[in-house]
Amino acid sequence: QTLRGLPLKTHDSAMTQLTSREEEQLQVAAFKPVVLAAWLQQHLSVVAGEGLLEWWEHKMLLDYVDQVMEGTVGAHKVATTPIPFPYTQMLSWLVYIFVLTVPLAL
Repeated sequence: QTLRGLPLKTHDSAMTQLTSREEEQLQVAAFKPVVLAAWLQQHLSVVAGEGLLEWWEHKMLLDYVDQVMEGTVGAHKVATTPIPFPYTQMLSWLVYIFVLTVPLAL
């Protein structure tokens, strides 16, 4: 399965490069973006350790990964926070009233 729960396509090059151990880790992960970010940070550390990145490039890339994770966690929080029923009911009434009164303004 892909990250969105859809069936894995055989031509998806990113998913076909995973080892069986990585596929298992991804399958059992409760929040898959955290696993992917950890892998990315590990890879960046290895590349920096080999001297392929300057210290400031390494820091900058890790900061980008952190920013992406902050956005991902924030979006997940918004998506999983339930909306209280009275708020939902009030919104539905306001939309109903708006739809009924729009023709009067035209």
